[in-house]
Amino acid sequence: MPADCCEKMYQNAGNLPLLNMITVAPGTALDIGCGAGDSARHLSERGWRITGITISAAEAEAARRFCERIIVADCDQGLPATVAGPFDLILISHLLEHLRHPDRLLNDCHSRLAVNGLIVVALPNVLHYHQRFQYLLGKFRYADAGILDETHLRFYTFDTAKELMSNSGFTVTTASVEGTLPWWKTRRLVPAGLRRRIDCAACRRWPGLFGHQMMFIAKPDRRVADVTQYKKAPTLR
Repeated sequence: MPADCCEKMYQNAGNLPLLNMITVAPGTALDIGCGAGDSARHLSERGWRITGITISAAEAEAARRFCERIIVADCDQGLPATVAGPFDLILISHLLEHLRHPDRLLNDCHSRLAVNGLIVVALPNVLHYHQRFQYLLGKFRYADAGILDETHLRFYTFDTAKELMSNSGFTVTTASVEGTLPWWKTRRLVPAGLRRRIDCAACRRWPGLFGHQMMFIAKPDRRVADVTQYKKAPTLR
């Protein structure tokens, strides 16, 4: 993981679109890449008991309020041996794109999940329509945040994100995106309720085009005993 990630404080309102996809009863959760604990706060309020992992000591201190346990570790090396589990839920929100070896971390998640445990993952979509337009203009510039965050090491499309999960030994049960159509100045001419319905329909039909955030719920594929034998998923570098 880039050294910049150790110094950068990721703090926001929490990934509610992703968290709202979780419908199972609360239990134990592992929040990998928990940042300042923004998503952990929402999970805690819903009754989850959370262990958080971050590479940043500053983030760990901020997230401590919402987690029963905080571990400072570099997840590019996989999960620390001190994270035993089992967990009913593993949350990985916008972390895998920062790792050189995301498959290593995902493989380690198998042994930490409870029998009916779920893994919930969010990733940015490198082929969102805004990015496609920028590419057509010959622009590819890193930024402080967003899809082309300067600390991102890997880039995923809707299809390669699903392949990453399946090739790491998970069966995706729900695949969704968060996004909108490019309304621009016409936005104010369309009633909000109708606009939301159109946006949702467009994202369902063309998730790889209109979704800026890709979200997946998956369960382990128990048919394969040794997940370390899975092939690596293709990614855009």
